[in-house]
Amino acid sequence: LGLSKLCLLVIVRCTLALVTVAALLFLARGITRAFGLLTGIAFKALHLLQFHLLFYASRPLSNVYALIVVCVALGLWLRSRPHTALFLVGGAAALFRSELFVFAAPLGLAMLLRGHVSLHWGVASGIAGILAAVALSVAVDSFFWQRLIWPEGEVFYFNVILNKSHQWGEFPFHWYFTSALPRALGGACLLLPFLPFVDGRTSALPFVLVALVFVALYSYLPHKELRFVFYAVPCLNMGSAFVLASAFRHRRRRLLPFLYGLFALAACLLLTLVMLNASMLNYPAGHALARLHRSAPLLGLSRQSPVRVHIDAAAAMTGISLYGHEFDSWIYSKDEREDLDLKQFDVLVSGKEVVDGFELLFAEHGFDGLQRSLSPPSIAFVTSPKIYVHRRLQ
Repeated sequence: LGLSKLCLLVIVRCTLALVTVAALLFLARGITRAFGLLTGIAFKALHLLQFHLLFYASRPLSNVYALIVVCVALGLWLRSRPHTALFLVGGAAALFRSELFVFAAPLGLAMLLRGHVSLHWGVASGIAGILAAVALSVAVDSFFWQRLIWPEGEVFYFNVILNKSHQWGEFPFHWYFTSALPRALGGACLLLPFLPFVDGRTSALPFVLVALVFVALYSYLPHKELRFVFYAVPCLNMGSAFVLASAFRHRRRRLLPFLYGLFALAACLLLTLVMLNASMLNYPAGHALARLHRSAPLLGLSRQSPVRVHIDAAAAMTGISLYGHEFDSWIYSKDEREDLDLKQFDVLVSGKEVVDGFELLFAEHGFDGLQRSLSPPSIAFVTSPKIYVHRRLQ
């Protein structure tokens, strides 16, 4: 097509975002059919005003693929198709993210207790999805890896059986409840505690309890990231949507709950605006690599001749992807071996300010926190040097 890698990236991410939004809308339509128009609108409004879910919606991560399947599965459950829902969740667990095995347990139990599935057919539906996904994964992935492999099975073995996920960092048991989910839900957190006092609450409670049990069980794994529990967000938003819809429905008789609902929506929007600005400063390595490409002639680097560029872990995690490898003649490496000889590279994109045998060309700033002021009330976004670009000394 003759398009640049950046254009291809935009096309890919827009396509994925549309698929994710379509899955959320499928769930929202199910909520509307089951619980009424106002609850469906409230569910959509909460997702529109929250930051993290839509921020991740276009990112090509296995968690996002799994989230799409979970939204469709929840929508099918609301359409009285629980066996298909369990089949999809089981398949997504085996194909995309093994933590969905943990999600499937309370989901299946909720369906069983409500009489939507029998134990025999519920388990059979989930196992059928798992077997189908494993067969597909092994067939396709083994071809590309040129060895017999079930990728998500290896991930499950490393993280759960060997319990080595802590090598990527640890957080305390309560982190999902006290940090990750409050950030993801925003003002919706203010609505959830009132669900037990809302008419029709029994309709939303199973979804909320499924999410809470899933997060509680998954909290036993020491390594934690928000994306690991994304599947809880639509379920929790469903509970918040019930509260919000009730507040709007009775706004003429109960003004205070109505104003509280508006305040929760405003809190969602305010938090999203803050996080949006912070996230724009959170990918300094992407900007550093783009700046290196633009400045190549001034730095004496040819765009047509081979230039060996090493990208370390800090840079790879803050904005550099294959789509950012602009020059086909350049050789980009993300080799993380400890005994790697860096002097074989011409340029380093690194989180280290000083590297022996290299001179610093420039540094790229990134987000370093918020600075609040009371007089006048304001918030400033603080930045500091995060990524450094070095050239080998001759």
